[in-house]
Amino acid sequence: MDNEDLIHIHTVLLHICRPPMCPIIPHGLQTGCPIMRFLIVNSLKSNPSSINVAFEHVRHVTGPVAILEYWWRCTILMQLVRPMWQPHHPTIPWCEADEWLACIRDNAKDTLFNRLRETMRLACTVLGDGPDVPRLVRIDPSACTIDGQAVIIDTLRNLVSKLFGEANKVMRNQLLLGLQTTWIGRVIAEGNIVDKVNEDKVGYSFLSDVRNEFHRHGQDLAIHLFTDRLTRRLFIKGTNDNRSIMWNENALAMWARAADRIHALLFLLMHLTVGSPPRGEEYKSYLICNTEHSNRTFYWSFGTIMTFQRYHKGANAGPPVKLIPRFLPPKLNLLFIEYMLLVRPVQSFIAGLRGNIDAAQQYMNVWAIQGDAAMEGAHVSRLVVAGFLEHANLDLGIADYRHFAAYFGGAIKQSYCTEFPINETSGHSSATAARHYANCSNDHRFMDSQ
Repeated sequence: MDNEDLIHIHTVLLHICRPPMCPIIPHGLQTGCPIMRFLIVNSLKSNPSSINVAFEHVRHVTGPVAILEYWWRCTILMQLVRPMWQPHHPTIPWCEADEWLACIRDNAKDTLFNRLRETMRLACTVLGDGPDVPRLVRIDPSACTIDGQAVIIDTLRNLVSKLFGEANKVMRNQLLLGLQTTWIGRVIAEGNIVDKVNEDKVGYSFLSDVRNEFHRHGQDLAIHLFTDRLTRRLFIKGTNDNRSIMWNENALAMWARAADRIHALLFLLMHLTVGSPPRGEEYKSYLICNTEHSNRTFYWSFGTIMTFQRYHKGANAGPPVKLIPRFLPPKLNLLFIEYMLLVRPVQSFIAGLRGNIDAAQQYMNVWAIQGDAAMEGAHVSRLVVAGFLEHANLDLGIADYRHFAAYFGGAIKQSYCTEFPINETSGHSSATAARHYANCSNDHRFMDSQ
């Protein structure tokens, strides 16, 4: 494609998408706008053999809209750089380019693209074929309704505090059973933890790095539980005639249930505090250390635990792989390190005693595992739903909170994630269909200027 073709495309897109061509109309849609005709053309099913008109499912329409948004970004970029080879052509200042981008970036405003999406949503709703995402309507800067259920940021802030307190109790009273871990807090406070990010050796993590003090303490809890004078009698009945250890199966099972319990609590804490959280299926790939097939998910970066996810959303949607960093609040570092460094080896040992060798290995590698079995996406979803119901009396699932977090990211950061800058992107651009659907209701008048 030569410059002449690019200039022609650029001119056409300017006429179609430039905001001044489609002034904001407070009450109603500008159906004569070319971009609305674009929507209609892409929404109708192509079936020459039938005289009946039908609409495509919404998932088949969001693709063309995303492509249109991409071309609009390219149009703005070309408007900025075109004077490089055509000096006589007027450029636009950066501030004006930012205003042009606002029509696809400002999710809560009555902009051209938001009206486009609301029209799509209304059409699908009328046809009884609405998108399978939560219906989120903003009430005020700190509250919304999701499918008619009120969700308030203060409620979630209290939920985070409650989960943190309970996780601490389970860790101290039911799992560590007197083992002192103040040294972990000291190591964290000293700020000398190192992590070789590019190391791909199987089994490596910052917890096993020989330069960190952690690597010498991986078996501390197992040694404490099974050799200490006070705790040994809880788990070991004695020895048989063959001098084999007779284990107290009930005590081991009770400890294993407590380990599953804190895993669920930490799961919820991570889901609530990392910004825009992963989908349920994405948690399946979370790894504590490097394996033969993939690199780990948990890293140490900027003084806290970082999860680093590689995510791919489609064959032709942008780069092949998106790299998504998410940061835990530093307040959670101690609990997560205690769990991964000390608790997981004991879980692995108990699984080995039961003869479940695969689970014993998975406990050392895989994050999403409970009851000696790797968790599927549906299991993660049930865990999140149960956690919201138990601790906050809210009927929220994975998708519900993902959309809430995307919409209220800044307010969440100020409310209960102030200890570390929240990551609000979830690995996507600022204009994905799911996020926009979370921001749009049947009537854009429900949306405020924020």
